[in-house]
Amino acid sequence: MKTAPHILSSLKGITLCLIAVTLFSTAYIVFANGTKNLSASVSFFWFSCFASLTSWLFFQPKQKWWRSIKQNGHGWLIADTCIYFLSFYCTLLALKEQQAGVALTVIAIMILRAPMTTIVGYFVAGDACQRWSVYWIGTMFILIGLVLYRLDVLQEWQATSMDMVTMLSLGATVLASVESTVRKRYRNAHQIDPANAVRSMFTAVIILALGWVVTDVLLGNNVRLWPNPREWLSLAYLGIIPTGIANILFNKAEDRLSIPITQSINCLGPFFTLAVGLLPIPFFAMSQQHLVSRHYVGLVLTVVGAVIVTAFAGTKRRFPNLQS
Repeated sequence: MKTAPHILSSLKGITLCLIAVTLFSTAYIVFANGTKNLSASVSFFWFSCFASLTSWLFFQPKQKWWRSIKQNGHGWLIADTCIYFLSFYCTLLALKEQQAGVALTVIAIMILRAPMTTIVGYFVAGDACQRWSVYWIGTMFILIGLVLYRLDVLQEWQATSMDMVTMLSLGATVLASVESTVRKRYRNAHQIDPANAVRSMFTAVIILALGWVVTDVLLGNNVRLWPNPREWLSLAYLGIIPTGIANILFNKAEDRLSIPITQSINCLGPFFTLAVGLLPIPFFAMSQQHLVSRHYVGLVLTVVGAVIVTAFAGTKRRFPNLQS
């Protein structure tokens, strides 16, 4: 029988996770609306700065940030930072594509992160799926849902003309699955506080973001380094709310709940995005996309499949957790 403190801890974890997913779901829309005239590299650099500043100012973990480095955790931190950067690189380039409803499309495709994390966990974290039959049933629902949602693109598919939003989103999904597993491995191996893990990564990723900006400048791309007031507001929001605060809240939720529960809640992202898009706020307005019943059925099937995978397939350890 569950004790009252355990129930309260679980309820707090669910609340934190719901808040984090709601905040993170707004990021796709705000980025597409508020930074459309900025290059992806400049946008990423500035909102990464805001995210790092947020983690340093508002979250003070008990563990000193350099302790894991002294314990040979620098390898995991470098890997986590590089993979996170590459994942965002693909995601931001996808959102920069001029396509109706691009924000909802990207977040729908990234639901594939649920089954991908299981596969990645097998090779990186030493996890194995407990019920593969359930896993494949859920994955089939996801794939059918995405095919229904992107049927218009598939009908026009040509070997010489690939849909960049789909391809970049798929790349971002694979990288995000690897990154979440690597971060979990890093935190578990060195008992890293959620705020400490996020702070270390955001601080390190600024260096890679700056390198992206410098590369764009050296290549002669049209790069405007200083945003206008509206863009500053968007970048500050992106860095502070859905990147800095949401990431830390989600990590804290994972500490209170099981990974399957937090992943299942995270799979509800498309519905949060649709709800946020209905708010009468310019920053949250979704680009015009004519959604028909096929789109909604596809989204429902995709989310149902992801919940089946995360909540019912289960994972188990294949070998002991290494400490380095």
